[in-house]
Amino acid sequence: MSASSKLQLARLSATFALLLVISCAPARDRASDTGTHSSFGNTFASGSDVHLVGNTMKDLYAAGGSVTVDADVAESAHMAGRTVRVNRPVGEDVYAAGYEVDIEAPVGEDLTAAGYRVEIGRNAAVRGDVLARGRTIFLRGPVAGNVSLSGDTVEIAAPISGSAEIRAREIRFGEGARIDGTLNVSSRERVDVPANVIAPDRVTSNVLPADMGAFVGNALTVVFSLIMIGLAAVFAYVLRDRLAGTRAVIASRPWGDLLFGIIATSALFGSIVVLTMSLIGIPLIPLIIVATPFVIFAGYLTTAHAIGSVVIRRARLVPGNFWAAFGAIVLGAIVLGLAMAIPLVGWVIAVLAVVVGVGAWLALLVWPARRGDVAASQ
Repeated sequence: MSASSKLQLARLSATFALLLVISCAPARDRASDTGTHSSFGNTFASGSDVHLVGNTMKDLYAAGGSVTVDADVAESAHMAGRTVRVNRPVGEDVYAAGYEVDIEAPVGEDLTAAGYRVEIGRNAAVRGDVLARGRTIFLRGPVAGNVSLSGDTVEIAAPISGSAEIRAREIRFGEGARIDGTLNVSSRERVDVPANVIAPDRVTSNVLPADMGAFVGNALTVVFSLIMIGLAAVFAYVLRDRLAGTRAVIASRPWGDLLFGIIATSALFGSIVVLTMSLIGIPLIPLIIVATPFVIFAGYLTTAHAIGSVVIRRARLVPGNFWAAFGAIVLGAIVLGLAMAIPLVGWVIAVLAVVVGVGAWLALLVWPARRGDVAASQ
């Protein structure tokens, strides 16, 4: 992956994080369930169904269940949602992330998109570069710059004035496909590129081993699992004495912990907006961003420990023992992992696990007297 591609993906990740914060803001328009705010010509919108119409906006930041743009954007558009659709021209860059991303209007500069299904329609003439990652990618609008596409299935049915880099299991070339620069193709099978798309001497084809993807995926899974187990061990060792308290808190009043968790996580994400508005607090934003993953991970492990403690009595009998705490976390994580594999509701269980765990720590901090429940729980 080129340096520019990595930079664009980094910008997309930062955009998605910012839009996640925006989506946590309360909606202001109760009729449409869409909260819209303008500042210095920029438009910020969130809600379950965000539909933007009207006058031209300068910069757009939108997040919601669905995001539809039916208004011109003079500069850049940053969007995230289950479905994202752009129907009006964007003067500069477009950053979009979602399950389905449809770009059906001209883009003045670069387009960066990620999703399960990404489609760049026939009306989406892109004057800059295109970087897209997804399961299925359709490129049906002309691109003036370079293209980098990666997915399971990639289909090109439009002219590309620059060069193209494609990595996919299946690569198709439809009517209207043309590449004026060079083409670098990586796939598990050799791809036959029609001569009317690009001259054969400008094509570089890389055939990947059939099991390479599975090998890399398994290796990454093993490494990630070992890292998570190591972090869980450190967590259990450092907080082995206090985990008995959080377990008692969760067992005594789980709904109260859920409320505390919602308050704590909302405050964590909302602090970024507050620090941004205060200007002098902007230097603290990187600290919040760095701390957030650790808070989420700690909340998840806390709930896992509480679940594992219910399954094995040893964790209750020896509250300050490292192996008891670590064993409870591992067992609870396995139970949560199985529950998270349930279609549709798995992600809800994961979110609840994090929120309840964070809430337990906040409840223990606010009401130290509740630590007395620990003795009763043994």
